[in-house]
Amino acid sequence: MNTVKTGSLFAVALVLLCAVCIPSETSDGDGGLSVTISSATFNSYDEMLTIAGTSSETYVNLIITGNGFVSARAQFFVTNDSYSGTISLKGLSAGEYTVTASVSEAVKAEKEFTVPESPNHISVTGVSLSHTALSMTINQSEVLTATVLPSDASDKTVTWSSDKPSVATISNGTITAVSVGEA
Repeated sequence: MNTVKTGSLFAVALVLLCAVCIPSETSDGDGGLSVTISSATFNSYDEMLTIAGTSSETYVNLIITGNGFVSARAQFFVTNDSYSGTISLKGLSAGEYTVTASVSEAVKAEKEFTVPESPNHISVTGVSLSHTALSMTINQSEVLTATVLPSDASDKTVTWSSDKPSVATISNGTITAVSVGEA
């Protein structure tokens, strides 16, 4: 964890903390299922969203969306009708985002929050791959290289995943054909 000298902590907190604290609540109308978001706070310094709320269920699904994309997903367990925790949102571009807490398709609560532009943060504008298509045989492996743009982006972390792991798996850029198909 980064350390900040005590004298500058107050100034850093004023500049970097963006909070939303108006409760949002939805229930199913029968008094059965319910969920609220009592607070959603984004801290620009460590790029974490801290969220808290209440629910009548044993878990709450959270989805963070913004700029037309799903940015993160999480699931929090509910203890004594409340939940709280943090979600890492490293590398998130500045803009307006929505966190949605749900316990069913019909029972949801939403809260908007803003990710401010950081003076030292350089957002990722694109990722290019060394190969955009491969033909492989079963058990064959190939190495993909990802180039994050711009080259001086603040967070150049690449997360690799396969949309069909039964066809092809990928780990740290090495893709392996598992069975016949397209992935």
